[in-house]
Amino acid sequence: MIKRLHNLDEILDGLEPARRARLEREAAEVSAEVDALRELRRACGETQTEIAAKLHMTQAEISRMEGRPDIFLSTLRRYVEGLGGSLDVRVELHGRAFSLLSINPEAEEIAEPILRPKRQTRLKKAS
Repeated sequence: MIKRLHNLDEILDGLEPARRARLEREAAEVSAEVDALRELRRACGETQTEIAAKLHMTQAEISRMEGRPDIFLSTLRRYVEGLGGSLDVRVELHGRAFSLLSINPEAEEIAEPILRPKRQTRLKKAS
């Protein structure tokens, strides 16, 4: 017996409305994340080929990088440097912003993080 294959629309039509809406929201978020690097490059007026040459990569590698929904910070740093920028990783907590990592492409060094975990020290017990 051969099973009939379904297309995505048929599968989505069979879902509860709330579940379908959630899946569509998540898909839109992933799509926006994937398009972010591409839009950043376009805003700088660069082509994939131009960025690839600066990073000693191929145009196909840049295309794959721009299409990934998740990327290493080191890869993002190289990409941003290829656009002539610098990368700053910030965290916002309880209304306060913290710069965890600032990267200066000219100096090729990583700045010290502003937030550091507190060291726990043990007190010696009096004998």
